[in-house]
Amino acid sequence: MTTQNKNKYQKPLTTPKGIFSWPKLNRPDDKFNKENPVYSVNLILSGDGTAQLKAKLQPLFDAALEEAQEKFSAQPVPKQKKKPLTINDYFEDEYDDEGELTGNTIFKFKMNSTFTDQKTGDLVKRKPSLFDAKAKPFNPSVDIWSGTEGKVSFTTSGYFMPATGASGLSMRLKGAQIIDLVTKGTGSADSCGFGEEEGYDSTEASDGFGEETSSQSNDASTGDPEDDF
Repeated sequence: MTTQNKNKYQKPLTTPKGIFSWPKLNRPDDKFNKENPVYSVNLILSGDGTAQLKAKLQPLFDAALEEAQEKFSAQPVPKQKKKPLTINDYFEDEYDDEGELTGNTIFKFKMNSTFTDQKTGDLVKRKPSLFDAKAKPFNPSVDIWSGTEGKVSFTTSGYFMPATGASGLSMRLKGAQIIDLVTKGTGSADSCGFGEEEGYDSTEASDGFGEETSSQSNDASTGDPEDDF
């Protein structure tokens, strides 16, 4: 059982631009839930980006904890002692491979791939809305990998689970804007461990071809959007 924010229909919030980590935006992940796979993305922010998002979320987090405390206090005292109230923060500090703080902050967003319509009882499928840097529908056949730069659209919901005593603020994924895509075949020199060296410069080479125009685009991000967009 979880608590819900009082506003049933929330206007989605939008994060600052950050780096996607372990994005599951093209297809939901069924590793931990075979019956209801989950779309998700971790957003890595730093500096002003972290401060801006925390400024939006902290009041919502405080309100969620206040509501959770009320729910917890309404339980019988023996149950309170058996399962004390615990608070889960809405962000995590990032650590490097040596266990040192990087100065970055991680925010996690999730969306169940199905939900039950409260009016009809029907099981409804859903997926996050994806857009490119120009706010046009993103081609869902192009995989979105870690390292992609973008923004996340989301809503929030406070929760309190009497069975465990856990409370906090969940961030529910609505969509994502892909600003600088990393996908198959787009690894950078830096990601491969290469730096600049003296030697051959491909920009100085000429292949003998002149500029041409074409009615077809080879851009992998183009294509017919799905009906949802």
